Amino acid sequence: MSVLPHSSVMKVLRDYAYIRSDTDRHGNLRVYYRRYGRSVRLSAEPGSKLFELQYQAAEAGEPIPAALPGEPSPAPKPNVATKAAPGSLKWLVDRYCAEAAVYKRLADSTKRTRKRQLDRWCLETDDAGRQAGTKMVKNLLPRHLHRRMDRLCDTPEAANDWLKAARKMFRWAVKQEILQANPAMGVEFIETSTEGHHSWTPDEVAQYEAHHPLGTTPRLAMALLVYTAQRRSDVVILGRQHLCRIDLDDGSSLPGIRFTQVKGRNQKMKALVLPIIAPLQEALEAGPLGDLAFLKTQYGKPFSAAGFGNAMRKWCDAAGLPHCSAHGLRKATAALIAESSASAYEVQAILGDSLKQSEQYTRAARQKVLAVRAMGRVAQRQSQIKIVPPSEGVRKSGTISGSKSLK
Repeated sequence: MSVLPHSSVMKVLRDYAYIRSDTDRHGNLRVYYRRYGRSVRLSAEPGSKLFELQYQAAEAGEPIPAALPGEPSPAPKPNVATKAAPGSLKWLVDRYCAEAAVYKRLADSTKRTRKRQLDRWCLETDDAGRQAGTKMVKNLLPRHLHRRMDRLCDTPEAANDWLKAARKMFRWAVKQEILQANPAMGVEFIETSTEGHHSWTPDEVAQYEAHHPLGTTPRLAMALLVYTAQRRSDVVILGRQHLCRIDLDDGSSLPGIRFTQVKGRNQKMKALVLPIIAPLQEALEAGPLGDLAFLKTQYGKPFSAAGFGNAMRKWCDAAGLPHCSAHGLRKATAALIAESSASAYEVQAILGDSLKQSEQYTRAARQKVLAVRAMGRVAQRQSQIKIVPPSEGVRKSGTISGSKSLK
């Protein structure tokens, strides 16, 4: 709707009370007047005379005008969706999202992200003003995808995510005999130098715990994240129903947690059993605990994964750690496990990730441990070498004199 930059629109909207805004899946701004449980869409450009008139009408509870007085109202848009031409890119995107089992098995949040990435691609236009979604998919070549990757080079993570989505869609199209070859397989991912989320240090963990004492929800959240090394989507579902006993070979048992990881459960379920070590047991006993979920909001309800992430953001800020996040604790615990000389398989058993992903989390930690060990051996070897002073018959240059004469 708006032709103004997003930042300018936000500055304009701050001057109006009861205004809320969001964006649709195409990136278009939508503005609403919300009060007393009533929501009214304001379609005019924020800051324009028509927007001011629509805002006043919304406050008065009157019908929202579509145009200024004396001006003709815009023609209504037809309430019929334009059907994509068979064989076009948009047609393939719609079929893939509606029919592909590999897409349907994705988590709902992942499906929304993939669909948004592919739809955004379909809406892009070339120099002639033709949308990418209208072009025949059989004419797509690797060079066309290379060009889009070049355009997205400023956001490499977004570019790689889009390429991953495109590869999967074209792979399905090949299996359905819509395409003869996958045009995305010859396109390389963009190498990134970022290390991702900041991995917490022991001092940062101590700083957080000093600000959030035992018996508080923020401290319980920290303990669950650190001493299970799981994602926030898993931590928010853990509850009393997941408690179990782990039988040991000597006949004894330990308290534990048995659960199935949320990520990828629609494709390949990963059931984990983790021991409850003393610091986690202490935090659970201190509480406060919910019923079906240990972590609960101020209203006594379980957190959503996104809501928990936002809460951790506030708790970290309150502790003076604005650069720390929930996911950074998973990385920090993985590093501690690696530094304890755990094997890659042991790290995988706790994280529940593939070996490749586990190695990515622990690579820096392993490098540090190996470097310390290697240099320790160098120091030990150097201490064993005895430095013997040269005899009187040997000059400092190393030439022997006395027993042999120079000729």
